[in-house]
Amino acid sequence: LGKNEHITVRLYAPKLIDYSKTYVFKNAERGQKEEPLEIEYQVKNTIDNNLNIPLPQGRIELYQSTENGLEFTGEDQVKQTPKGETAIITAGRSFDVIGKRKVLNFERQRKSEEASIEVLITNTRDEEITVRLEEQIRGDWVIKEASDNYIKRDATTIHIPFSLNAGDKKTITYTYRKEWN
Repeated sequence: LGKNEHITVRLYAPKLIDYSKTYVFKNAERGQKEEPLEIEYQVKNTIDNNLNIPLPQGRIELYQSTENGLEFTGEDQVKQTPKGETAIITAGRSFDVIGKRKVLNFERQRKSEEASIEVLITNTRDEEITVRLEEQIRGDWVIKEASDNYIKRDATTIHIPFSLNAGDKKTITYTYRKEWN
């Protein structure tokens, strides 16, 4: 190979696999934004999914089969995934699923703060989608009011998973309270 040349070598033969697709909207405390949602694919590395092979860390490219051939849909750097685990692949953003986050109210006192958050997810796709709203809240916090059920993933993160029909919008609201000494 000459200078600045490279070659790509296929590690495994093409395989037909199943995957699940989730649209993810990540936010933190007082942040306000409007942007397309990330597209996340989950691939189970199991025999039932035609895999069950050690998947090395590195770059992965995603292609979709169309009537005109293969179409590039994204790429990611994946972590090493042992047999039986699930590989998570983030492949860009969706131009037709938009998230908008607003802080409706914020009140800070000497030893506490409280904020009310509103998130609007708009699905302009022609299909039902799965969405995961990820909210980061640091410190000693509690959710006081929430329009939807949430999962406390760890000390600083809540997940709000839901499905959204084609052409629909969904508004999620919640209020958190933090206290300190």
